Amino acid sequence: MVLDPVACGSTAYRAQLARQLLDQYAFTIIRGNAGEIAALAGEQWESHGIDAGSGKKDQAEVARRCAHLYQCVVVLSGKEDIITDGKAIYRNQCSTPWLATNVGSGDLLSSTIGALLGVGVAPLIAGLIGCRIITTAGTKAAQGANGLGIWQVRFLDALSNFSDQDLMIERILTDDE
Repeated sequence: MVLDPVACGSTAYRAQLARQLLDQYAFTIIRGNAGEIAALAGEQWESHGIDAGSGKKDQAEVARRCAHLYQCVVVLSGKEDIITDGKAIYRNQCSTPWLATNVGSGDLLSSTIGALLGVGVAPLIAGLIGCRIITTAGTKAAQGANGLGIWQVRFLDALSNFSDQDLMIERILTDDE
């Protein structure tokens, strides 16, 4: 199961609900932006609603702490996606600002990761591949796009025409490199 704790850092009710779900169920992956993951990890962070906000802590360490705390894989999505099981940390640096502008991109990422889990892909790999699919399609769609509407159409086209070759555009970095 994938938990997408939408805006859990913005209100006490949302934070309580997310923690209640985490206490009751063994989620395989938590996927959120920096503000959402920081809230779950108990870190100080300035976020507003679904906005990732900003904080002083290293995002990779915030994600690692959250993964340790809830014993699952954490996918912290943003300008650089961070995927961790609490031990290994992977970074996907393929991105475009359009993904942050388009409301629902994170939801689509969570759904893609869930679909990968559903066909038996291991959690850490599902997080990595899910991030790569969404960011690669987003990056391809951004080429020549001069507005969000054009980008959205191209993004859907890029997703529908996605191939395994598209996964090899850039390396995924580990903290060991």
